[in-house]
Amino acid sequence: MFNYSTQAIINTIRELFPFSEEFLICENYNEPLTGRKFRFSNVDLAYLFFELEKRLGITFKNTTINEYGFSTIDKISKVIEQIEEEIS
Repeated sequence: MFNYSTQAIINTIRELFPFSEEFLICENYNEPLTGRKFRFSNVDLAYLFFELEKRLGITFKNTTINEYGFSTIDKISKVIEQIEEEIS
């Protein structure tokens, strides 16, 4: 079973982007979103970034971007979990 943050990311990707379900499997969660499987453009990545902030009521830090924390589903999930721990 997925954790809350991973499920939120998957749900957001499903709603915003026309991906086949075969891409949204656990084995692909470590694949770069800008890589060959997902093929996100820089605009797609920015859209996902702001949409997750809005939906989850969080703010990603600049270090998240600088350290490639927003490059895969797994990494984004870990960043969200860290933010939520800091908030609580």
